Amino acid sequence: MNDVLLQIILAVVMFGTTAIAGLIPLKLFRVMNKKNDENQKMSSWIFTLLSCFGGGVFLGTCFLDIFPHVK
Repeated sequence: MNDVLLQIILAVVMFGTTAIAGLIPLKLFRVMNKKNDENQKMSSWIFTLLSCFGGGVFLGTCFLDIFPHVK
């Protein structure tokens, strides 16, 4: 297989995977918001925790991987 074709296929697959994974929280948010008030508070709390976890992942990546390569 041609290297350029392989790179294009992998780039499309990576974009598709990222797009689908990025849209899953929107679908979850819509499903969880259709429920009563108590579940809305719980879903808000869950999304807050997931956002904090995502921020921690980005900070960890930054400090452990990117900064050492700057030197």
